[in-house]
Amino acid sequence: MEDSELDLVLAGTDSAILMIEGYGNFLPEEMLLQAVEIGQNAVIAICKEVDALVRERGKPKMLDAIKLPPPQLYEHVEEIAGKELEKVLQIKSKIPRRKALLSLEEKVISILTEEGYVSLDTTSEVLEPIPDLVEDEDEDDEVVVDGEVDEGDVHIKPTTRRPILTLFSVVDVKLVFKEVTSNFLRRRIVEVQLLYILCFTFLIEIILENVIIH
Repeated sequence: MEDSELDLVLAGTDSAILMIEGYGNFLPEEMLLQAVEIGQNAVIAICKEVDALVRERGKPKMLDAIKLPPPQLYEHVEEIAGKELEKVLQIKSKIPRRKALLSLEEKVISILTEEGYVSLDTTSEVLEPIPDLVEDEDEDDEVVVDGEVDEGDVHIKPTTRRPILTLFSVVDVKLVFKEVTSNFLRRRIVEVQLLYILCFTFLIEIILENVIIH
């Protein structure tokens, strides 16, 4: 490697290249493409070995155990961080932008904690309503209506309880904040690209008009 004219790092899957980093000594394009192809073949070989190991020693994925953040958490995060997030993502320098995002994330967690939405426990939980138990003094006059259960001296009557706040974990809030940030950034990129396309189209129209006039 000390005498090599190309230092290339490649990452990917068995079907695509995801990242390329490196530098070279003014190499022709054909040689660079050849190096990428060699790297991709090596990645494919590694992926095949990993798949073979999984088939031989792997265990079934516990898909039922996957617990996604509740949808209402996205609404809370966007409501708290929305406008400020747009300003933070416009910071050009990487390090100040990262610090601003971390500060905004802490602000979201702090506000949700103050409002009683965040639990210090590692799991999100919702308290289940418990049916009211009513003891009847006079069993002879007891009338059981639809939806009620007669259990002798104890009369169980389903009742509507007031809604209980869902508790989110800090981990869920951080995951949702990162996803919301990515969505905001993705929309911003699309908006900029559309703006460039519109400007380019407008310039082409002006050029064509001038050509036709002259």
